[in-house]
Amino acid sequence: MLVHRTHLMVAKVASTETMRPGLNGVHVFQRDGETIAEASDGHRLVRVSRPTESDADFPRQNEAPSADLGAEGITIPTKACADALKSLPRKCRFPLLADNLRLEQGPANDVALVATDLDTTARTATRPLEGSFPNVDQILSAKRAEPVLR
Repeated sequence: MLVHRTHLMVAKVASTETMRPGLNGVHVFQRDGETIAEASDGHRLVRVSRPTESDADFPRQNEAPSADLGAEGITIPTKACADALKSLPRKCRFPLLADNLRLEQGPANDVALVATDLDTTARTATRPLEGSFPNVDQILSAKRAEPVLR
């Protein structure tokens, strides 16, 4: 599965409080053909959704399978998001590679965010955060389905 750079940029809103470990990262999940990322510090909430892109055309260095988000999704720690964003190629002729990372399943419960420019590959391995991320759909009012900012 591919994760776009804008999915990881929402990490700037994530909580830094140790008392709320479920909010210390970016919650990523898939629904209705979209990949959705959301982060919150308990006061602010950011949600980014983009159409899900296939990782079939993304070059692979190994045969690691794409990460299975399951029904709940996963929460990627803020530091891993920042490190993965830094690893994206600065100059790349292919927009698919310049803006996307492949989310791979690692050993045990680990996941890895992989960026490449065809010459070099950077892998950011991390363990998803434990604990549940709040159900944002219950928090947001059904009356306010349109985004506040565009």
